[in-house]
Amino acid sequence: MDEHHVSALEAAVADLGTLLMQVERYRAGTAPDGLALRREVLDLGDRARRLLRRDALTPAAAEELLETTRSLAARLRALHAAVTQGALYGEARRAFAAGDHQRLAQLLPEIFSGLAALAPPARLYHPLAVTRRGKPVAIAVAIERARTLLAEGLPAGGDDLTAGRDDTLQAVVFTHDPPRGESVALACDGVALGNATILQLVDTEEYLIYAPIVRLPFTIVFPPLAPDDEPEHAFDPSFRAALAAAFAAAGLTVTLPPS
Repeated sequence: MDEHHVSALEAAVADLGTLLMQVERYRAGTAPDGLALRREVLDLGDRARRLLRRDALTPAAAEELLETTRSLAARLRALHAAVTQGALYGEARRAFAAGDHQRLAQLLPEIFSGLAALAPPARLYHPLAVTRRGKPVAIAVAIERARTLLAEGLPAGGDDLTAGRDDTLQAVVFTHDPPRGESVALACDGVALGNATILQLVDTEEYLIYAPIVRLPFTIVFPPLAPDDEPEHAFDPSFRAALAAAFAAAGLTVTLPPS
């Protein structure tokens, strides 16, 4: 086999998979045309892997697969553009910019797949990062992070692969339970959401609040640790106790788990 063709085909198939994921987060990607494209992409990947396993990828076969890959990629990009340049998406973009929460809540489930309009739970949680590369940050750094988020709000996010949102219609992700694997979180009562645009991502049961910045009356909480939590530094009781004391001394509202 020609290594040049092998590398080119592997890269093209990987890029095609990324394009497919970008399209599938939109409802158009799960409609009949999108599902047909998905089957073609998966079939192409299977054909390429079979040829590679059998050491049968000739230059001619590789060129044929690469041409098919380019054709499928063009069709996926066209489907993506049909969504993001369409009238519905344009209206949602304007509603997002204007803060028209009611209209945005109506439009988003028509654009993204897997969104449901459900009443928010009594409390919502968002992780507060107090580690870096698996090690706890300095307490002064943690305090500054908390102060900044509480004062300025949580910035929304979204990229090419995030479900239920993208880099234009951005959202902040919340959970209905304290986030696992985190020793500190920000919590907010559901009643404080007011008329915010909030939808649930059905597959993960996460809640998405759509706004460039989410400003709410957050409380810093230290969730109780589950028995199977990893004994990382951030979960060390002495670190948590020192952090809670430092947050309280800095005038931040802190809720500790029942002892």
